[in-house]
Amino acid sequence: MSKPKSNMQVPISWSGQDKRFGDSVKENLDVIVGHRGDPLDKAITARDLLESGIATLPSGISAYGGSSGDLVPPTTLPNLTIPPAPTNLSASGAFQNVLLTWSLADYAGHAYVEVWRNATNNIATAARLDTSAVSSGVVYADNVGSGQSFYYWVRAVNQNGDVGPYNSSSGTLGSTATDTSVLLSALSGSITDSELASDLSTSIGEIGGIKTDVQDLEGQYTVKIDNNGAVAGYGLANTANSAGNITSEFIVNADRFAIMRGGSDTTAATVPFVVQASSTTLNGETVPAGVYMAEAFIKNGAITNAKIGNAAIDDAKIANLSAGKITSGTIDTSRLNIDSSSLTSVNGVLQVGDVNVSSLTGTSISASIMSGTTVYADKLTGDISKFIPFRTTSSTTFAGTETQLIEATLPASTHTDGHKPFASITGWYDSRADKVYRVRMYMRNTTSQSGTNIGTPASAVGSTQQFIPPSTLITLPAYVLYNGDLTGSVSAGMTLTSGSKVKSVSSAYYTSGSNQTRIYYTSISGGGLSTSDSITLGAGTSYLMVGESRFKANTGIAASFAISGAMAIQTTSAVKVKITIQRYSSSGYSADTNTSTDRLGELAGVLMGVR
Repeated sequence: MSKPKSNMQVPISWSGQDKRFGDSVKENLDVIVGHRGDPLDKAITARDLLESGIATLPSGISAYGGSSGDLVPPTTLPNLTIPPAPTNLSASGAFQNVLLTWSLADYAGHAYVEVWRNATNNIATAARLDTSAVSSGVVYADNVGSGQSFYYWVRAVNQNGDVGPYNSSSGTLGSTATDTSVLLSALSGSITDSELASDLSTSIGEIGGIKTDVQDLEGQYTVKIDNNGAVAGYGLANTANSAGNITSEFIVNADRFAIMRGGSDTTAATVPFVVQASSTTLNGETVPAGVYMAEAFIKNGAITNAKIGNAAIDDAKIANLSAGKITSGTIDTSRLNIDSSSLTSVNGVLQVGDVNVSSLTGTSISASIMSGTTVYADKLTGDISKFIPFRTTSSTTFAGTETQLIEATLPASTHTDGHKPFASITGWYDSRADKVYRVRMYMRNTTSQSGTNIGTPASAVGSTQQFIPPSTLITLPAYVLYNGDLTGSVSAGMTLTSGSKVKSVSSAYYTSGSNQTRIYYTSISGGGLSTSDSITLGAGTSYLMVGESRFKANTGIAASFAISGAMAIQTTSAVKVKITIQRYSSSGYSADTNTSTDRLGELAGVLMGVR
């Protein structure tokens, strides 16, 4: 919780009633902010509720606006060993697809929902649909083609691969409609092949007038008119088919067919529908063939292709939707694909592969890895950096031999790229006049690290021996020469590796005049390095000196020192840091042989892992 600020004291110039009033107000404020009285009487702020996790901001709200509706209880999903059973499974058939919808209670670790189907209501022989096509949400479209019927079951699977129970042991039936063009073709063929249709199409001259025919077990009645071969009429018939079943027919032969409201007032006629058999032109308007209705009430309709100017729909189940614009108060979907990018929701958490935004505002961003050219933040938490302060007042004594004052550990970074260890330390000690004191800082990895590849050297020189007159033989160490300043990456104690060749860096120097870095090394294994070797930096587990400070005491009183240092390369290992001190003679070149000891007074500092 946020720390309350202290309340100001009542001004000393106040007296009498004013002072009593001020004291009363301050006492109440002190109780409210928790400075005095029973802690149970302390006021709880909206910030306290948010920071403690007792409350959270609703989805879609990034900042508290002062309203009680801006705070909601945190949502805690149940952690179930076995996923719950889906409920309310429905299967709605269109022409090609069966659209499945169901309900599923939220739980932690949800992965997806399996869809099973069978031609019969038998779950034992049902087949699971391809797992790549199952739904992570509560909607699934199964493309089965027209005129198909299947029974369906669904069950949930969590991220551990554990499956839950089916929604029911009995399947939910879903059926697609037969293609309307197929039905129309069948109906059209049945009508045109009938004797009644043939009779209606025959000209009056061939039949000899309006007549009624009754032949064998068939009954037929037709009314026709003929104008220069244009026959119009209607007919009724009872006809026995090949199976012996009698069917009835009523057929109208006309270019246009309509039913008008009954009555003698034809000026107020109402035409409920018109059938236009062929395209025509009326009053300059082209009228395509079709059925025209002013008002239609359809309980169950199967439409292959529809053109609707304005539709009010209570519940629409659509397998595929193409729209120039969708305006909606709420869109509830299991998966949203935007220009080949898939946006899914699992337990109320949106998941998407990549996001590219100009501005992102939110209360919290949780990520395994967050990288960028520039990242600004008022506050960063997590394994962003390590900061380990330490202090010792242990009375360590020392003389002319190097003595360890302290050893501390910087924990390993959990970041995949690691961090660069850095330490800064100050302290004081009892000193002796005219003596030089040398303080050194060392660092080492607890596990070996492989660093960056620095490429091939510009030149390479092996170890050589040389006489210094009159008769001194010295050995000059081997070195490699690189263009540019590499001292920020290479330091003593690091390793140079190329294949089976492993070397230890003894020193590295940069010359600004030639803009070159000379790296001296000693051999650990393999032959000498050459200009054809691609060299990789590394760091072993031996201590490397990363910092040094010297001080010459002029008096025999307490003296202070400060020292800092860092590793040259990043590491994912835990790092040991130690500080040593040694007393030298007044020249500063050789250790002091006096065995009298000095004493460390205090040492304090900080270890940091920086990225």
